Amino acid sequence: MRPEFTYDLYIGALLHQARTGLAGCSAAGLCAIGLAAALIGLLLPEKKEVWRIGYSHFPPFMMKNADGSPGGFAVDVVKEAARRRGIGLKWVELPGNPAVAFAGGEIDLYPLFAQTPAARPGVYYSQPWWENSLALVVDKRRNFHGPEDFQNRRIALVDGSITASLAPRFFPRSSFDRERLYEDVLRRVCAGRSDAAFLAIRLFEELLEQRVAGCEDTALGTLFVPEATILYSIGALPSARPAADRIAAEIGGMAFDGSMARIGARSGVLVSHEAHLFRTLLAARRQSAYLLGLVGLLAALIVLFAWQNEKIRHARRIAERARRAEAEFLANMSHEIRTPMNGVLGMLGLALETNLDPEQADYIETAHHSALALMSILNDILDFSKIDAGRLELERIEFSPERVAAQCLKTLGQESRKKNLELALEIAPDVPEICLGDPNRLRQVLLNLLGNAIKFTDRGGVKLAVRRETSERDGLRLHFTVADTGIGIPRDKLESIFQPFSQADKSTSRKFGGTGLGLTISARLVALMGGRIWVESRPGEGSTFHFTAELGCVAAPARAHSAG
Repeated sequence: MRPEFTYDLYIGALLHQARTGLAGCSAAGLCAIGLAAALIGLLLPEKKEVWRIGYSHFPPFMMKNADGSPGGFAVDVVKEAARRRGIGLKWVELPGNPAVAFAGGEIDLYPLFAQTPAARPGVYYSQPWWENSLALVVDKRRNFHGPEDFQNRRIALVDGSITASLAPRFFPRSSFDRERLYEDVLRRVCAGRSDAAFLAIRLFEELLEQRVAGCEDTALGTLFVPEATILYSIGALPSARPAADRIAAEIGGMAFDGSMARIGARSGVLVSHEAHLFRTLLAARRQSAYLLGLVGLLAALIVLFAWQNEKIRHARRIAERARRAEAEFLANMSHEIRTPMNGVLGMLGLALETNLDPEQADYIETAHHSALALMSILNDILDFSKIDAGRLELERIEFSPERVAAQCLKTLGQESRKKNLELALEIAPDVPEICLGDPNRLRQVLLNLLGNAIKFTDRGGVKLAVRRETSERDGLRLHFTVADTGIGIPRDKLESIFQPFSQADKSTSRKFGGTGLGLTISARLVALMGGRIWVESRPGEGSTFHFTAELGCVAAPARAHSAG
């Protein structure tokens, strides 16, 4: 129907392009015909496919009723499941093994097909829907206690049955007496010709109800055989596989809604254990589906994480290249700008030495101070860019820590005197006279900390202290302290002041000037010297900056006195 309808539409589209009234009418007519054909196809009832399903004599599960129709528990259950699913069945009585009937193409389905240890080629098994436990049927007068008593014994079984294929697995040393009928197997035990019969427990119960001839005077009992269980599925040819799966799925629903138990009650079969089997199998199937879904989800997450990780690594590489390019740009620009700035400073210095009137001297002095401030900013940017790009290397030469500290105080002495601040220096006796390191970078850190202390202190003083600490390395560790009585730093700003372009107060840069790079450069220089930097402060009381530096030892005597 569908291909014809599509073809009609295609013809209608072609005729529509002819731009003639006749073509338009033909297209409309063909479309109408196509629509009518489609509607007829939808309204016509779907042809019901009928599958040939076999049954054999296996009471109480499969048997022929008195009226000649197929009956038994398994037959009734499959009939109801097929009716619910709208599956047509044609029952075929089998005189022998269903596997032979499958191989000969006589049947498409079989309601109770046992799952055997050996695979049966060309036959599909649905999910199991029934379970039979096996047992040894014995004469109670013989006092057998368990399956372990049946090594080197004679065991009767039906030839070609599932029990016949399983028996050698559980009784490898026993001999087997094979019969065609289950009644004959039971008669052998009653007559004493076999020590036991290997049967399904439910089949044995059915045979007892039938009162097998020759066993009226024999008290028979069962010995349970652990792990001897047969699972039954809907057997099917590959072409009938969908029908088998649909019937088995519906049987599962019947186990839950009680229909299967009601059919079992009519047939004398207890169904509660099989409902539990179905619940277990369905729960296991659902759990397997969940686990497969979880594994798929985890695999997808792993792929996603790997992809995201690669993107992050790529972005990091780009960011690192950009950072290096930025640092190199800043370094180059700082060099380019600093060269003419040196010329400006030199000319302003020479101009200050000439004969100027007071107004001119004031202008030149202001320009000179502004140029010095700009040069300081350029130096900070240059140092920061060098450190950030990893291009700054420390020297390792001999120097005097005391002399470096004293020179720093002398350099800033004029600034402190302008504010009437007291500068103090304290060197511990155990600080060596000479050590190995980079005096210029140490001086840079001390000048930055001392300069900040003087800048933010209006009264009191600033003290620089140096003492020796125990080093974890084979060297010398000095602890430097710069304490002031200035405005202090709020507690929530103690960490951020070491970040680039950061100050404790936004108004600080407007009031005191500065780029906010000084402490960042100092912190990174201290890290390059193998130390660390931190601050203790209370607003309104002052701040104390600490930093340590790992230096090399030189064979020289330690100081014998303190300087202050």
